[in-house]
Amino acid sequence: MRLTITSSLYLSLLLEQAAALPSNQARQDAGIQSVNLMFSGDCKRQSDIIAAWDDAIKLVTSLPKIDFNDVAAIDFFGPPALNKDYQSKIQAVFDSAKTFGQGWKVTPAPWKVRINVGCGANVDRELDSRCKAKGPGLKAYTWNTKNSDGTGNKRYEDKSATMNMYMCNSFFAYKSLADRIDEYKDDSDYKHKYNMQYYYNRAYVILH
Repeated sequence: MRLTITSSLYLSLLLEQAAALPSNQARQDAGIQSVNLMFSGDCKRQSDIIAAWDDAIKLVTSLPKIDFNDVAAIDFFGPPALNKDYQSKIQAVFDSAKTFGQGWKVTPAPWKVRINVGCGANVDRELDSRCKAKGPGLKAYTWNTKNSDGTGNKRYEDKSATMNMYMCNSFFAYKSLADRIDEYKDDSDYKHKYNMQYYYNRAYVILH
């Protein structure tokens, strides 16, 4: 129990720190790894998805260099002796994620990584049915295609592939990062305040 409470406290402090960052701090400068979210015409909740993406970048940006001997890291990644051969790769994943902000609006689109984004039942009834078929736990999923408009082979794994992301209707049932923190940070019940399961939010879904 002590390990869980300690690591959860550490993570909750990171969450609160991330939520306090101004929005422009989450956006990265123009770079080859900044992203261009291209929404389908029927996706009417673009602002919610954009905010969730920015919050996801806030989370990874607020993370320091991982100390694999830290109690929170051990709780999350396991004992250092068991992951020592993978620590550099784990760190690289977080470092890479930090670069995937949406970039400045003036950044030319060819300099960004295109991600096609869809949402809602009217976007593609087949896709929305797929969300429901996979159960209520599915919030979003991705697939790669050969063509930049999302058509073509949907299991295309070449490095030139275009990423497609579909936000299920259940994604929007989650609250934003800031709203979720405000809900529990002053909770008198420590089982809620320091339990990260209560802090699940849209940014968590994006990162997951």
